[in-house]
Amino acid sequence: MYKNHPGFLLTYEDWLCLCCHKSPIMQEEKQEQQPNNPLHGVKLVTILEDLVEHYGWEHLAYKVNINCFKNDPSIKSSLVFLRRTPWAREKVENLYVAFLSKNKARNIEKVK
Repeated sequence: MYKNHPGFLLTYEDWLCLCCHKSPIMQEEKQEQQPNNPLHGVKLVTILEDLVEHYGWEHLAYKVNINCFKNDPSIKSSLVFLRRTPWAREKVENLYVAFLSKNKARNIEKVK
């Protein structure tokens, strides 16, 4: 569907991208800027869900000693805490990077 823009004929999606300062070209450039960052493009909720699925809440609380993993843990409350607490988020992200590298190593061994 097309929306009229003064002097231009743009798709609604293109118009939204321009309004949000997110052109497709800029998005591609951002992806190229961080080719070695394993966290690039991974949402915090995905990180947390993967870690909880792999370790469980109890072991995750042991690995990262924060109360939101110990006392009545939930994805929602943990996300709120991690978004507001940079040091805790950094610990969780570091654990996730280690988790990814271990899984990558295991997958390489299975192939051999």
